[in-house]
Amino acid sequence: MALRGDRAGSREPRRAMNVVTEHSPETESARKVCAHLYRSCCDLRLYPASHPTFRASMEALLEALDDHQASIGSLVLEVGEAVLRCEDEEVYSQNSGRDNLAFIMFRDGIRTLTSMRGRARGAGGLCRLPFAADQLAETITT
Repeated sequence: MALRGDRAGSREPRRAMNVVTEHSPETESARKVCAHLYRSCCDLRLYPASHPTFRASMEALLEALDDHQASIGSLVLEVGEAVLRCEDEEVYSQNSGRDNLAFIMFRDGIRTLTSMRGRARGAGGLCRLPFAADQLAETITT
């Protein structure tokens, strides 16, 4: 006798298990910011800070931060050895140690990133992240 879901002899179709996990708007927004931060860091490894590709990815990061701050308020990310968390929910993780932003920040002693409303952009649209682009490039490549 075949068990339900077995290919041989089963008359009932196999049912896919759809697990729907709903996240809070803050968590989804934080994930978006982290994805743009990762993209910006990758672009910075490939291009100088003045290159249009890097500047476009930084603009997308700043837009995501602006959207988060406008709709939710300040963004606080807790930095773990391999993950970034917001409100105790994982919003970023990656297996690769070299490219893992959480690991790089954790290694450098950063335990919390906080973006407060109105602080993401400075004069002329320049980014005021916790570290400058040159420092970020040095941190990512070492």
